[in-house]
Amino acid sequence: MKTSDQIIEAGKAALINRGYAGTGLKDVLGAARVPKGSFYHFFASKEAFAASVLESYDRQFDDFFVDCFENPDLLPREQLRRFFVGSIERLEDEKFQTGCLIGLIGMEASITSSALRQTASKVMNRWQDLITDCLTRAERSGELRSDVSPEELAQFILNGWEGAMLRMRIEQSAEPLSNFANLVFDGFFVAPNSEGQGRRDD
Repeated sequence: MKTSDQIIEAGKAALINRGYAGTGLKDVLGAARVPKGSFYHFFASKEAFAASVLESYDRQFDDFFVDCFENPDLLPREQLRRFFVGSIERLEDEKFQTGCLIGLIGMEASITSSALRQTASKVMNRWQDLITDCLTRAERSGELRSDVSPEELAQFILNGWEGAMLRMRIEQSAEPLSNFANLVFDGFFVAPNSEGQGRRDD
């Protein structure tokens, strides 16, 4: 692993556990086992470093998003369900200690760092676009209620999911996540046996 990648990986763990303000570069470099001089060779500042960590975190989930939202063998409803289930399984494996680094750092640093706010916003908008595309296909196939806007529902899902992950960390339980996912499917999707539902787009 390249030195810069070692620092970024150590930064992910530090930022998600201690936040932006609570993360010291000395601790990150110690965990990465690299000298202090190496840091400024790759990153101009702590702010630039944190932005690189957020971008790396986003790329880390690319394969997961492709498996969920670009799987031709699944109807859109099941693509979204795979996203929820896969996310819950990961968070359970991590003992509810993590959550979403983009949301956590974006919320904490948005007032003091425009660069981190913009990076977090860019990632969130990309995720929202993926969900919107999925819901648009669900609308076309008859899986989504006809009176629901895919764009507005995608925003609701992303906002609600981020909030559910915060509650998850507080409660140390998957229940907030499961409750939210069930609300989405029960409230906005047409039952699988309803007439006209479940047509696969070609």
